[in-house]
Amino acid sequence: MKLFLLTLFIGSASLIYSQVKKRELGYYQGIISSYTINTGQELLSVDSSVILVWLEKDQIHFKLDNKEYNGTYIVKERIKRNYILKVKLNFSDIQEELRIEGKNKSMWRKGLFPQPDSNLHKLKKKEVVW
Repeated sequence: MKLFLLTLFIGSASLIYSQVKKRELGYYQGIISSYTINTGQELLSVDSSVILVWLEKDQIHFKLDNKEYNGTYIVKERIKRNYILKVKLNFSDIQEELRIEGKNKSMWRKGLFPQPDSNLHKLKKKEVVW
């Protein structure tokens, strides 16, 4: 019983303090597809936009077209080189979810309703234009 509790404690502590590996950090770019918003009175269409995510060791930065947002993240789950991150942006109480696939050098962003989900790919240092 003591061994089980010790294993459970160490396992949960390692999950809390796990970080994204250095090779997964960097810039990711993708496109949020166009979508429509039903306001109850009319349908508004929103054009597609470019999203750029800069993942640092303890911070995350989003750039949507010309607007920049900063925040923090925690690692919710880690399996080998795949991560699920919960992102807390400074301007909002809503948490976003990102999934990093290290082997494919890609990131998946779960869109906040009514935004669609978007796939991002990792940029090389030469391609970065922040």
